[in-house]
Amino acid sequence: MAVVLEPMEAAMARYGGVVKGWPELDFSGDWQAGIKAQDKALAAIEAEYPVVVFPVADNYARYAVVSMKPLTLQLIPYLDAYQIPASHLRGLRLADVKQMIEHSKAMAKLFGGRS
Repeated sequence: MAVVLEPMEAAMARYGGVVKGWPELDFSGDWQAGIKAQDKALAAIEAEYPVVVFPVADNYARYAVVSMKPLTLQLIPYLDAYQIPASHLRGLRLADVKQMIEHSKAMAKLFGGRS
């Protein structure tokens, strides 16, 4: 029996670097203030761009979708600053990202907040 593969979208996601102006965490000083600053920055990014998340270790890798065409994601180095492998990011299709965004919206609506 032959395996039939569906055609893939030609365009792959692009990595747009780290979001600009992200507050660094300094564990040698007032780290709680740093976490509050990152929470505030994350809320501001979520208000401007869709954010997609990927499970990594004990938290998530977070990316802002800064452009749909061409599909471009920027890393949000929240807390532990987890990332996904570059090959994973490049393999994302626009349809995948749109589905992730809709899933996040549905979860936020269902649970009354950030998913």
